[in-house]
Amino acid sequence: MRVEIDIRRPGWLPARFSRRWKALGALAVLAVVAVPVAVLANDRFPDVPFGSGHEEVSKIDDAGIVRGCGSGVNYCPDNPVTRLQMAQFLSRAGGSASATKNALPGQILGTQASPTAVLQLDTTVAGLAGETQFVAVHAGVTARAPSTVNCPCEATFYLQDETGLKVSADHVVTLTDPSAGTGAADNVAVALDFVFSAPTATEQSYFLTGYVSGGSEVLRAYGDMTATTYPFPN
Repeated sequence: MRVEIDIRRPGWLPARFSRRWKALGALAVLAVVAVPVAVLANDRFPDVPFGSGHEEVSKIDDAGIVRGCGSGVNYCPDNPVTRLQMAQFLSRAGGSASATKNALPGQILGTQASPTAVLQLDTTVAGLAGETQFVAVHAGVTARAPSTVNCPCEATFYLQDETGLKVSADHVVTLTDPSAGTGAADNVAVALDFVFSAPTATEQSYFLTGYVSGGSEVLRAYGDMTATTYPFPN
């Protein structure tokens, strides 16, 4: 079997290239050459091109885990990492946890005009100064009415940051007489969660605050509060 391949010049291709064809060819070459330049462009480090590794480098830079090498202009992705640098990276990236609690009989709740800081939690936010990390705060609190003679009663709880700014919605619990007229004690549990964005390399304080919002009985509150820091959104 014989196979013939036609390698003659196509009819649409001119035998001699005019200036117009030469200009079009030059533009095509420029377009091909310009593609790598665009690919190598970067919003952080000129030596980390868009593509493999770019998103990861941007994330840990945002989180304050790393900085560029030398003057900080480049990232130096192929440089070796020393054991000291490894420890620094892990320290900045690793989430830290802290906790606090109070037990029975609990804090006496104040009024709306003068609320009570039932729990205060201090936590360290790791990382290099000038960036932010996330702090997930969880509080589990129990409102207690030692007597419910003058109930139903209400207690309102919310979370505050260290500036005193209220950051969560109100969580209202109602306490009633569980013994049908004898005024026995009542307990109602409530959970509050909030994720803060906090500056790195700082100490932050968070508060679980509460007050009596209904009824004339003395109400108390006790529970626990935890905070976990992490560099990236979950």
